[in-house]
Amino acid sequence: MESVFGIRPTLEIYTTIVESLAEKAHPRVGLNFLAKMPTLPGSFVPTIGHFIAVLEPAIEKASFTFVRDAVANMHRLGCRPNADIANIVIRAFWRTSEVEGQKLSLETLGPILDLMESWKIPYNTSTSGLIASLFDKVGLGASGQKVRSIYEQRFKETNGSDMWGSKFARIARTSGVKEACDFFNQSSSNKDERTRSQALRHVLRDSHTLSDIELASKELKAPLDVRHWTNVISNTCRRDDIHEALRIYEAAKSSVFHIDAGLVAPIIRLLWRKASQQKASDESIDQALSLYHDLVASCPPEAIQTQEPPTKGFLRSSRGPDANIFHTLFRLLSRNQNPDKYFPIGIQLVQEMQAYKLPTKASPVAAALICMGMQQSATADDALNIYRRYREFLDEDGYGVVLRFFCKTEFGPNYVPAIRDYFGMVRDMQRAGIEVTSKVYTIILTQIGYLATRLERGDDQEGDFARELLSITRRTHDILSLDASFSPDPMLMSQLLNTYQRLGRLGDAYRVWELMYLTGNYNPVTVSNILDGCGHAGDLHTASSIWRKLTRDGFTFDLNNWNAWVECLCRCGHLDTARKVIVDDMPRAGKKPTVETLQVLLSFARSQKMEREVLAQIQANLPLLYPRVIAATSNGSSSSKMKSID
Repeated sequence: MESVFGIRPTLEIYTTIVESLAEKAHPRVGLNFLAKMPTLPGSFVPTIGHFIAVLEPAIEKASFTFVRDAVANMHRLGCRPNADIANIVIRAFWRTSEVEGQKLSLETLGPILDLMESWKIPYNTSTSGLIASLFDKVGLGASGQKVRSIYEQRFKETNGSDMWGSKFARIARTSGVKEACDFFNQSSSNKDERTRSQALRHVLRDSHTLSDIELASKELKAPLDVRHWTNVISNTCRRDDIHEALRIYEAAKSSVFHIDAGLVAPIIRLLWRKASQQKASDESIDQALSLYHDLVASCPPEAIQTQEPPTKGFLRSSRGPDANIFHTLFRLLSRNQNPDKYFPIGIQLVQEMQAYKLPTKASPVAAALICMGMQQSATADDALNIYRRYREFLDEDGYGVVLRFFCKTEFGPNYVPAIRDYFGMVRDMQRAGIEVTSKVYTIILTQIGYLATRLERGDDQEGDFARELLSITRRTHDILSLDASFSPDPMLMSQLLNTYQRLGRLGDAYRVWELMYLTGNYNPVTVSNILDGCGHAGDLHTASSIWRKLTRDGFTFDLNNWNAWVECLCRCGHLDTARKVIVDDMPRAGKKPTVETLQVLLSFARSQKMEREVLAQIQANLPLLYPRVIAATSNGSSSSKMKSID
């Protein structure tokens, strides 16, 4: 913006953009923009006003789940929910309940109060008034007053002001739980059971260990209830500490009378986050299922109908498993490595959802059943039949899961993804009104790149495999070029370029690069990719042309670009030129060579029996780096040679 229009980006400009997106686009578009703001020019962090602007229209335009998840992730963007956000969440939940015909009661609003408590949203009179007015509008004024009273009991401090609880929490956070408990015992005149329980809740507000919760309970002489355990488990899960979370849970099981959804849901979600970063193991899936079975045992389906409201004025989250827990379990199952074991479990979970009177026609359920069905399919046609059975229930995330799984499923040796079937699913997405994003293309290009690593040059069978991979890459490229629904970003085009490079097709990769260069749609990653491709192809002429053009244009090469350029020169047999780039060109451009840069040079010098000469040049021209290079490389095969030179 600044380079084109001469306008420096300001927070006010970003606010205008956010408000425009909130007015004209789906809330997901606005939310995605907020997530990108810190990486955009100006590096602004979204404000609470930005979130309100995006989430207010979401009450009508999106699901309650969307609103809830957006608020749950606000802290990741440096913004904490406040009372205005809490009111939006309540209104979104209320609207969804009315649309789905759900009976509104003390029980149904309990989980929302739990969420507000976990988000540490303080008491506000506007929230209290909103609760009462919503119930009044549907002729449930008496129930509204009860919920309002419960809200005030849970969120409104009874010891003078909100500063009372904040002080304990601050002392516990800065000086430790023991000091916070001592402060309460020495300063508080009112030490009845309820006050001690409130103090315990505040002391444990930011705690995340079993030792903290046991120490606080002992020092305050306050019994632990499920809320205390749930809060600490939630904190632990936010720190991604699965082992400590499970330790706390085991201790909680022996302490509380009933397991409820709020106690196990954070751990199940954490197990899913861990599994989504790697292959799901039997252990992570089985741990989640074990937690679920504990919950079912504590609150079987038949208990839901007769469940009494909690006593002492406190609402808790749903005692039994809710839709979110089931959906997370299905997401885990969709990544299993043992379909014979887990497919029957998936079917059983569907039946148990029905027993709990929860809707089963949901995207996470459908996606998991499709993936597990594909695992057991002998052919692509069988897999497609499974997909067609459940596709109507898929949303954008569900389609992403299914497309990725279909792409990775191999029906035979050297199986290449069926591009016609793959993009047939993409057309189904479009017909369902789901926007096609760059992820659709990235999924298949990533899989082609993975398969390309298996290629062994010279083998006839592998040669056919290589030709098939090249064919579907080019067809994907064609479809991408003809797709007028969106403009590919530099990351997607870099993925396409990199896929061609992995297939050894520099000509195709260069055509992608030329398009990116002419449109200005490239970045440092793209530059490194094309230089790598030139180096592996031994095409120094093309690499030099690219480097000269970018230098002439004033492009700022990052360190990875310089390292790629050095490696390209070395691969093309120009070791001396690579040395001059390191010694002269990089310092002139303000870039300091690193140990990694020099190790690239040394690896090629070694193969040409020039290692001693290059080391001597490094010692003469880069004396500060020389000892580090020796230390780093002494762990390799040439350590003895280097030590003798030194």
